[in-house]
Amino acid sequence: PGPLQPVSQSASQPDSTSVSQLVSQSRDVVVAPDNAAGRSGLGKGMTTRMTTTTTMAGPSDARPANRDEASSETLEMELADSLRDLQEVVEADPLNSELQRARYDVYLALCSCQADLGRDVRSGVYVMKMTGISGSVKRKRVDGADAVDAVDAVDDVGDRINAMHAKNLYSRRRYAPDFLRLASQYPVLKPHLVVRPEAGRGPARKTPRATYNFKSWEACRDLAAVLFEHDFGVRSWTVPKPHLVPPLANRLNYLCYVHDLLESDGRDMNGSTTGSGRIRILDVGCGANLVYPLLAASYFGWASVGCDVNEAALRHAARLRDANPDIAPLMVLRHAAGLHVLEDEEEAFDAIVCNPPFFDRDAGETAGGNPRTEYGGTEAELWCAGGEEAFVVGMIRESTLYRGRHVWFSSMCGKKKTLKDAKAELARLDEAVEGVTYRIHTLQQGSTTRWVIAWRW
Repeated sequence: PGPLQPVSQSASQPDSTSVSQLVSQSRDVVVAPDNAAGRSGLGKGMTTRMTTTTTMAGPSDARPANRDEASSETLEMELADSLRDLQEVVEADPLNSELQRARYDVYLALCSCQADLGRDVRSGVYVMKMTGISGSVKRKRVDGADAVDAVDAVDDVGDRINAMHAKNLYSRRRYAPDFLRLASQYPVLKPHLVVRPEAGRGPARKTPRATYNFKSWEACRDLAAVLFEHDFGVRSWTVPKPHLVPPLANRLNYLCYVHDLLESDGRDMNGSTTGSGRIRILDVGCGANLVYPLLAASYFGWASVGCDVNEAALRHAARLRDANPDIAPLMVLRHAAGLHVLEDEEEAFDAIVCNPPFFDRDAGETAGGNPRTEYGGTEAELWCAGGEEAFVVGMIRESTLYRGRHVWFSSMCGKKKTLKDAKAELARLDEAVEGVTYRIHTLQQGSTTRWVIAWRW
């Protein structure tokens, strides 16, 4: 817990020589099997991409196309080892395009090799079993010269092999909650565990494994409270039923992207441009759970202002803040709607974050669409007139009143239609008043996809 510290060069990031060697070694095992397209169903583009990669590695390193099953399995292990190594250095240096390209080469080679062995590579299940890397890479058909640029399709900082942000504490390669161990430390979790003692194969069959009951609001609340304390040092967190329980990995992913956004903007991440000596954010609609201010203070050391129109929610948020006196001075709460806090010209922020109501009250949309989770939510947290689309478009329009501020406005989105409407509104406003820049970033947590749209004037 505590502010995220830069990864030291000596501890996690290899020097330029070792990176070059790793990239070279990884490319040495990339091959172009003659029957990859025919047997795997990955198409001509996959074969083209593999041929291009073999050329990069050099003809002396290419392996016979008619290799037997034993040599294919050996190659599979070599590729899996290379992919694991590359994944670790990519997480330490996520903006290194050479590492991104090399990792993509090796991933495609591993898929092709596994297709030769009759694996079902469409789901990526064997890649995950071999490497421990979660998620999948989106494959696109590419031909000819386009094959060399195929990596551009997966060039987001939020990488597609391990889609959770590399700075996120819950990135699979950094930390994954062990529910059994957590329950041994925090007995409040024990009633919510589903233990399967016979999971696994061979010796692992005797090792008990546990899943968590995310279908219970109380279970989700208790887990959030434990993770807040265990991982961030935030004590006494809770929310009254039925207030929204925030999935911490998702919310932290959002803030990690905001961190990247500010860093790419040339901001001093230690000094900010607000004159406060640290990064300062505004959370529009902080709610009773106060999740963004708490994570911003405990993980990044940022200051924040949380605003909301619900006085009861603000009173509860104040109790959460005051229960953590070590970071309480970094959090200010205001009774205000939307961006009205910015009406005070002395209020300066580096970024504005928002988790808008998702459902359209007027259209009769109902919550609880995901049968696997129950995070709750009050009417004010989940519904508004026009739903998420109207809220985000309204926020964009309201932001034109504060065009002179050097601040990134942003909002999380759960619908692609919201992104479409938001981009159309930004384009319209750019023609009218000019000077708007916007970016869209995908947040991927398991099977859940959300987006962040960020803009500035």
